[in-house]
Amino acid sequence: MTRDKKKRLSGRLISILLFFVMICSAGPSFAANGETEYLKQEPYYGVSNIWYELLDTANSAYGWEFPYTDSFFRNPSGEFSIKFAQGSLGLALSAFRSTTGLLEYKYEKYLKGAGFTKLYAFGYDKETTEDSLSGVIGMKEIDDFTVIAAVTCGQGYGKEWAGNFKVGNGVRHEGFDSASDMLEKYIRQYVSNNNIKGKKKLWLTGISRAAAISNLTAADMIESGEYDDVYAYLFGVPRTTREPVAYEGIYNINGQYDPVACIPFESWGYQRYGIDLFTPAQESDAQYPMYARKAKSVGDKMALDGFRNNPEVNYQLRLAMEEISELFGTSEDYAERLQPLILEGMQNNSSEEWFKIFQTAIENVAAKDSSERFRLEEFADYISYIAGQHLRADQRQIKDGSWNPDEALEANLVIEHRPVTYIKWLFSQDDPARLFACGTESRRITFTGDVSIEVYRDGKGISAINNKGDIYVPDGGDDRPGTGERGTFLMRNGSQTVLSLPADTEYDVLIITPKGGAVSMFDLLVSAEKLRDEPGRMYVGVVQQGVYGFKVRPGESPDMPDEIGYDTGQAYFRETDFSYSPDMVMSNELNATKGSYMSISGALELLLKILMGMTAFMIVCIGISVFHRYQRKQGHPPYSDWYVIVPYLIIITGLAVLTQYAAFYMNGIGSVRAQCAAATVVFIALLALRGAIRSRVPQRLLIGGFLLILAQLTATYYNKLPIDSFSIVNMLMFFIIVALLSALAVWTFRRKNIEG
Repeated sequence: MTRDKKKRLSGRLISILLFFVMICSAGPSFAANGETEYLKQEPYYGVSNIWYELLDTANSAYGWEFPYTDSFFRNPSGEFSIKFAQGSLGLALSAFRSTTGLLEYKYEKYLKGAGFTKLYAFGYDKETTEDSLSGVIGMKEIDDFTVIAAVTCGQGYGKEWAGNFKVGNGVRHEGFDSASDMLEKYIRQYVSNNNIKGKKKLWLTGISRAAAISNLTAADMIESGEYDDVYAYLFGVPRTTREPVAYEGIYNINGQYDPVACIPFESWGYQRYGIDLFTPAQESDAQYPMYARKAKSVGDKMALDGFRNNPEVNYQLRLAMEEISELFGTSEDYAERLQPLILEGMQNNSSEEWFKIFQTAIENVAAKDSSERFRLEEFADYISYIAGQHLRADQRQIKDGSWNPDEALEANLVIEHRPVTYIKWLFSQDDPARLFACGTESRRITFTGDVSIEVYRDGKGISAINNKGDIYVPDGGDDRPGTGERGTFLMRNGSQTVLSLPADTEYDVLIITPKGGAVSMFDLLVSAEKLRDEPGRMYVGVVQQGVYGFKVRPGESPDMPDEIGYDTGQAYFRETDFSYSPDMVMSNELNATKGSYMSISGALELLLKILMGMTAFMIVCIGISVFHRYQRKQGHPPYSDWYVIVPYLIIITGLAVLTQYAAFYMNGIGSVRAQCAAATVVFIALLALRGAIRSRVPQRLLIGGFLLILAQLTATYYNKLPIDSFSIVNMLMFFIIVALLSALAVWTFRRKNIEG
């Protein structure tokens, strides 16, 4: 198999991750800089609530009340209001569209319920395109000023999705900037058409793409001086500009591990206008269990699934994003090599066909050299591993409660970007200073070796993981088990263990080695605002059976581990010169997990061997057939039909098994499964055609023709089937159908009894 073919298959897995990270901070974080004077606990204004049903990205129905009061606009925009943020989130949700139509025109109920009139909606009645925009504008006179509310669609916006990938080479994200220009024209035209004079205030909000559009619009309107005040409460905000300004009144509320908020990459020079606020994360805040319990109480009231977070997915997506940012080191590189291919795919396909779009785009990206080609292939191996890990029914995250197998893959992978997650966070606290004063940095420490890890804080056991990957609380600990209740994140893959510790607290960490051997420890400071903050530090050592310990202090790299219980002063570890690369970390993890997943290279090698074996088998069968024909010419009686049938059945069985093997081990390569399934039916069709010829019943050729058509339909069906569709039931159904079709093909060999 050629390198180009191998590269194309590699791209099909990379496409999964790119979808999540390319969907779609300028100001200092309040928490990071101590600017909590803006985050004062506010009085309750006597807010009226607006209730309606919504759907989130997982198509789960829920109802919720969002607050509104005219007093929002009587205070200056520089004073953050948690109630205003909650109400803005409601308006942002109300502007969503959906293919079912259940979300359309919810903005009418929200804005009219808040007393806004003269609503002007645009784009909802038109087919979406790369350059279109959907949203609504309304107005309300309060005291001596007029408030203009404007919101655009942040979900279900169809082909407008293509604009998210137009990063371009300018100061601003090209796609978001183009949409922002349109929104500003709509707003100015609305003001003119309604002859709005005097004092004006502007209210902007949005989620995801809509948040990015409003981020740029708010900055432009502040700079224009057209409004007495601009209020912008935005959620899950992608980065928008290379020349950020920390404007008051623009609040970017993001999950620390919301992948959409990382795009375009900070390493490309992009940030956001306004001030960034981050919701708590298990990896970076020692008080996370308390925050999570409050968020869970909101989820319980919504009759949903309480509250879930998934630090393992956070770690894997972030590691993969670090790798993508290095593969495409600048926005110019991305705009030149990948962006045109994605946009071309968007023109020829609907947004629902994202897998096909990215698959085609990545297949056509030209690697700069053989080194990059190898790195792409290794990255594809890593995505193959994590895809297979998450898409199996027995995966540990389902047992841990952080993965819902009843929801779509993307809904599980982007938990922090889901609107319902932002609702749970915003309504979990009335005091913004507490909600947004959380830590935003963590120390990610990766251990390689046969070790167990125990973590202590203030002498109490917090969390631990043994060398088999089992999570437990060390002796003396009082932390609760279960996802969201532990203050630390621990994960083990093969012989590699990952530990995340909030960087604002002191911890004691024990390394327990059941036997002697090599152990390495790599430390990296991880920030919500940057993909990488520092080069990192690595310690390596050859240890004996025993216990080794070190401290992790705020603002400092971990100490070098020392043996516990001996006063020798001898360090069993030494520091090495090391330049951090996500490629190295992924390579180590892949090497540590050999045998527990099927890599792309391994899959291709296996497929090649199987194809070679099948080819050799067919050559032998053809040779036997030629020999039989020769013997018949010499007067030998005809051989049994089973000499023809059995070889076909062996090939069909092998292809059927390979189809399910691909479904289980190569979840990210849907086309492999589709091709194997189609080939299975093709050989059944060939068997039927042989039977029709040998039985000399021409009508039976129709069965072979029908099966050939069915093979094409099988390929189409499997290409559209979700990649997480493997199950025992589906596997058994497939084998039953193959057996029935094979029996039909064998029946075509049946001859009518002819009296001699």
